Amino acid sequence: MEEVKTYSSKMLEEFAADVLEKLGVASEDAKANALALVNANLLGVETHGLILLPTHPGYVTGIRKGYINPKPCRKVVNETVTTALLDGDGGLGTATGTIAMQMAIEKAKKTGAGFVATTNQRHIAMAGHYSLMAAEQDMIGFSFQNVTPIMVPAGGAKAMLGNNPLSVAAPTNKEPTFLLDIALSAVAGMKVVMSSMNDKSVPLGWIVDANGRDTTNPRDFLDEEIKPGGGAMLPLGSSAEHSYHKGYGLAMVVEILAGILSGYGWSKMLNNETLELGSFFGALRIDAFRSVDDFKSMMDDMISSLRNSPPAPGFDRVMVPGEREFYTQIERLEKGIPLQAKLVSQLESLGNETGIPFGKE
Repeated sequence: MEEVKTYSSKMLEEFAADVLEKLGVASEDAKANALALVNANLLGVETHGLILLPTHPGYVTGIRKGYINPKPCRKVVNETVTTALLDGDGGLGTATGTIAMQMAIEKAKKTGAGFVATTNQRHIAMAGHYSLMAAEQDMIGFSFQNVTPIMVPAGGAKAMLGNNPLSVAAPTNKEPTFLLDIALSAVAGMKVVMSSMNDKSVPLGWIVDANGRDTTNPRDFLDEEIKPGGGAMLPLGSSAEHSYHKGYGLAMVVEILAGILSGYGWSKMLNNETLELGSFFGALRIDAFRSVDDFKSMMDDMISSLRNSPPAPGFDRVMVPGEREFYTQIERLEKGIPLQAKLVSQLESLGNETGIPFGKE
C-alpha cells in the first residue's frame, strides 16, 4: 500500500491559495479555487481535489503555460432578471464557477429561479461544489460543464463528446444533503488517469482503444504524460446491452446547456490543449414552490425509506447519493485529509518552486 499522510483542510486551503497568489492569481480567485479543490478532498472525491493543482492544465500548469488568465476581467454579456451569460475571461474556472453560482443564487432569491451560463470558462473541478452552494441556501442547485472530446457516442468508435459532469443538490432536515455528482461516461476520467499513474489496469467497460475495442489498459486512453493516447471513454452504461444511449443522451443535454447555450461551443469545438470550456449553473428557491420545512421533511422521508429498504445479496445496506460524501467530510474535518505520497511529493515540489512550504500549519 502506498504511504498516506493526513493534513488539515485549513492548511491545505491556505497552501493552495498562497501558491496561486505567488503565481500572480488574484487573491479572491485563489481562495475560491483552494476552497473548491480542498472541499472535493473533504468529501472524498480525490479525483477532483488537490491532485489537479500541480498537473492539470486548468490550474498551475495552465497558469505557467498562459492558458489561465491570473487576473481576469469577467463581464456579464447578456442578462435578464432570471438569467445571465458570464464571460470568464479565461480565469480560473473554479473562481468563475463560484461567481456564476452566486449570481444564480441571488437571482433565485429575487425571482424564485436563477440560471447562469459561462463562456470562456476553464475547468470547475468538482461540479457538486457549486450545486451544494445552492442547497446551503435552501435551494435546489444544478451545475454542468462540457469538456473536450474523450468519450465515444453510443455505437461510435471515435471520441466526439466530453464525459460532461452533471450535479444536482437538494437540502434536507435530518438526513445528509442529497448530492448527485456524476460524469456521463462509465466512470470519471480522473479514475483512468490515476490508474495510469499507478500502473494499474481498469475494468472492462470503462474505455476503448483507438479502434473502438474494449480494453483494460489505461495507456490505450492515456499515455505516461497523462495525455490522450488514441482511445476514448465509454458512455454511462458501457454497452448497448446496458443502455449506454442514456449516458450519451445526457452528455448531449449538458452540451446544449453548457456549450451551445453559452455560445462557447460543443465538445468538438473546444481546445483540447488549453481546456477552454462552457458551464451552466442553476438555483431554484424551494419556498417559491412550497414550504421549505415540508420539502425537507419529505426529502428526509424519501432518503430514510430508500436507505432502510432491503439490500441486495452482497450489500450491507442501500446508500443514497451524497451520503458517503457527507460522512467522509465529518471524518476528515476531525481527523484530517489523507493524501498519497506521490501527491504529497508533487505538492512539496510545488511549494519549493514557489517558496510556499507545504505541510506547515
